[in-house]
Amino acid sequence: MTTVEDFYRRPSAWSARDPYVLRARQQVERALLDALNATSINLDADLLDVGTGSGAYLSVLIGLGAVPSRCHGIDLVPERITIARERCPARDLRVADATDLPYDTGTFDVVSQFTCLCNLPDPARKQAADEIVRVARPAGRVVWFDIANAPAGEVTTPIPEPATLFPSLRVLHDRRLLSRAAALTRNRPRLSRVLESLPGPRTNRLMILGR
Repeated sequence: MTTVEDFYRRPSAWSARDPYVLRARQQVERALLDALNATSINLDADLLDVGTGSGAYLSVLIGLGAVPSRCHGIDLVPERITIARERCPARDLRVADATDLPYDTGTFDVVSQFTCLCNLPDPARKQAADEIVRVARPAGRVVWFDIANAPAGEVTTPIPEPATLFPSLRVLHDRRLLSRAAALTRNRPRLSRVLESLPGPRTNRLMILGR
């Protein structure tokens, strides 16, 4: 059986020089900015990125105003944390398991996760969600971006209703994005761009949750 670590040690199909990947990342960053503004989240706060990988989205959050000296990140794969330490000026990046976060209860104002929990099977996924809630402060916010509607891979499992993992939290912002049709035609850039602009099923979901 493929493990989460094995899955992330594979070469990524998301090449930085793929035009579709660039457009997708730009969409996510714009949607993230809109979500932060709509919910008035102050990123000058203690922030944890769960499943931070090589630090890509943590770097985006720093670019949007998060303070590096107050940023933390964990990932299960040591090689990815090594890369993150080289590219991301965060205070604390460490190898750890999302189902057993090495932080005290109520440590963070903002806890984020970007396509992390979709790679965890049950019951580990629920354990990770519970850990996210545990380390968040009472007035804290959870920034969630994950796969909600896509064929399951060997490890990845879509999460149609992320809020069901967080029964104690309210949904403050909810947006679906990234066209399934555009992803399937990624090798035909012009067609992919057109399909991205049309209504249709979206593969991912961005949510802000809080108490």
